[in-house]
Amino acid sequence: MTSPMRLPAAWVSRAASGSPARSSARTSRPEVASKPRDRYFEDVTAGDVLEAVRDLDAHDLAVDVVQVDDGWSLGLGEGLVSAQRFGSLARVVEEVRTSGRRGGVWLAPFVVGADTTLAREHPDWLGGSAGWNWGQRLVGLDLTHPGVRELLVDALRGLLDLGVDYLKLDFLYAGALPGTRREDVDAVAAYRAGLALVRETVGPDVYVVGCGAPILPSVGLVDAMRVSPDTFHAGGEDGSTGLRGLMPLAARAWQQGRLWVNDPDCVVLRPSYSERERWAYAARRLGGLRSFSDRVRELDAWGLATIRELVAAGGRMNPLGGDVVAESAALALAAGVR
Repeated sequence: MTSPMRLPAAWVSRAASGSPARSSARTSRPEVASKPRDRYFEDVTAGDVLEAVRDLDAHDLAVDVVQVDDGWSLGLGEGLVSAQRFGSLARVVEEVRTSGRRGGVWLAPFVVGADTTLAREHPDWLGGSAGWNWGQRLVGLDLTHPGVRELLVDALRGLLDLGVDYLKLDFLYAGALPGTRREDVDAVAAYRAGLALVRETVGPDVYVVGCGAPILPSVGLVDAMRVSPDTFHAGGEDGSTGLRGLMPLAARAWQQGRLWVNDPDCVVLRPSYSERERWAYAARRLGGLRSFSDRVRELDAWGLATIRELVAAGGRMNPLGGDVVAESAALALAAGVR
C-alpha cells in the first residue's frame, strides 16, 4: 500500500513537470538574505539598509542578498516612488551591488489602497476587496485589464533598470479574489495570467519570491515561496506570541524542492527574541531559503555564530528526505491539535 506521505510528492512531480519556469526554480541557487524588516518594520530608511551592508562587510558575512522590505515606497497606488522618509532606493541598490551582493526589493504588485491616487483615478482597474492594511482598505487589481498590465510592466522595468534582480512579491492573493474583471475569466486564471506577466517581464535571471500567494496557481512561476506567516508582527518582538510559523512550515515541508524553494521567513537572532534558538533550528531543518532580520551590531556571540552557520550552509534546493517530511507532518498535526 502506498504511504499517504508519498502522494503529495508524486502528484507534484507530475503537476509541475510541464511548467515553463520550473527549470529556473530548480537550478537557481537559493540565497542567504539580510532583510531588516523585523528590526525596523515600516520605519526603515536607506541609512538603515546601508548600515546593514557596512556591518556585513565589517564582520565578513558573505550574504548573497540585501533586501529592502516594506516601508521603502508608498506603493503601486502612488506610482511606486520612494517614500521621502526612506530616501533613495537607487542609491541603496547601487551600494548593495557595489558590495558584491544582489539588490532585493519588496513589492505588493497586485494590491492598492482604496484611498490611493490610482484607486481614485482608475476605479475600473480595481477588483475585489483585499482586507485592511497601512491604515486603509485594500483592493485587488484586475490583472486582465490592459491598463493594469501596462502599469505592472512599467513598474517592474523601473526596478530592473535600477539593478534590482531579487523580488519579494507580497499580498499576491489580491490578484485572485472574486470581483469584476475586464476579461471573462475566473479568478485563478486572472491571477496566473498576472503572475506569468511578472515572470515574462523580469525574465529567468531575476529571483522571485512569492508571499501571501495562492499555492497551486503559483507553481512554476516563482523561485521560492513563503510557506508560513511572518515570524512576528509588531508587539511580538520578544517572542511572547510563540512560533507562529512552525505549524504551516512543517505542514508544507513536502513542497521544498518540488514546487519551489520553501521560504520559512527570516530567523531572528537578537538576544531579546526568546524563541530565537527554536525558530533558527526549525527554519534550517524544514526550510530552503535562508534569511535573517537583525541589526548585526546588536547581536551577541551566539547570533553572529548562527549567521555564519547560515552563510556557510547556504540555501537548500533539493527536496527534504522522507524521514524529515514524515517528522514535519507529525509536527504539523501535533501543533494543529494544540
